[in-house]
Amino acid sequence: MIMRKKGALSNVKKSSMKNTESSDDFTLPTEMSKPSTRLGDYSVLLYGLEKIGKTTLAAQFPDALFLMTEPGGRGLSIYQTPITNWPTFKKSLRLLAKDKRFKTVTVDTVDILFKMCERSVCRKMGIDHPSDEDWGKGWNAIRDEFTEQMALLLSLGKGVILISHATEREIKRRDGSKYHVIGPTMAGQARSVIQPMVDIWCYYAFDKERRTLTLRGDEHVTSGVRPPKNFLWNGKPVVDVDMGESPEEAYKNFILAFKNEYKPRVKAAQKEEA
Repeated sequence: MIMRKKGALSNVKKSSMKNTESSDDFTLPTEMSKPSTRLGDYSVLLYGLEKIGKTTLAAQFPDALFLMTEPGGRGLSIYQTPITNWPTFKKSLRLLAKDKRFKTVTVDTVDILFKMCERSVCRKMGIDHPSDEDWGKGWNAIRDEFTEQMALLLSLGKGVILISHATEREIKRRDGSKYHVIGPTMAGQARSVIQPMVDIWCYYAFDKERRTLTLRGDEHVTSGVRPPKNFLWNGKPVVDVDMGESPEEAYKNFILAFKNEYKPRVKAAQKEEA
């Protein structure tokens, strides 16, 4: 005979009631969703060379708030708040969930933000490094926490820009040959969370003396766009966008490219072939 402690059944029922989520407000859709026609409604991972103008480009987006994890906005007239630790970031998300002033939220940089998440989780677990926990439990806890808060950020109904720097990594093929890939400097776990989440991830760099935004990458550059009907010219995908001589011109060309109104520059080699 199985003996049950007094009150155990009652506790089970109470626990089940607490864990039962109400579905009274859940309904199935009656219409198909429509993609936004505003670039500012999308999430963007913007990475590139230092001092090329990532922050000033993000500052052109409407009603922007900068969550600054590094002191990169001292020379700019922008709405900004310092993020010095992970709890502060989480508090900012709770405030933004109630906010109606800001239409765009920029995290500058997301690299440092992930490090803050890592330190916070390790502190809670009482460990110095994620590898101190067996079976990858430390790394899993960090990934879960970072994923949850990034998903919350992207669900606020605002445009989101995540800024990172660029680095070049060496990749080894199975046959032993090697090649190099340019991508964000953020940790591998952060990349694996963010890149599948964002709508647009682009590389900001110099093409000789001109600043260029690469929207669609290849095996050497990590970038891509999710909206299938945007960033086209005559029905063909736009790969690079010339960013001009100022933040204002860069933003203008970015918008034109999104609206399929940007005519790509013809490079000298292409002119010769034509």
